[in-house]
Amino acid sequence: MPTLDQIRPGERATIAALQAEPALLQRLFEMGLLEGESV
Repeated sequence: MPTLDQIRPGERATIAALQAEPALLQRLFEMGLLEGESV
């Protein structure tokens, strides 16, 4: 499974899991990056 930094411009992926420090996770959630979302 690729990580977000491995997705090339124009490609789409679905977020399967998020792993980060609690403060960063909170910021990602605020930006709409949630498990199951397409990016």
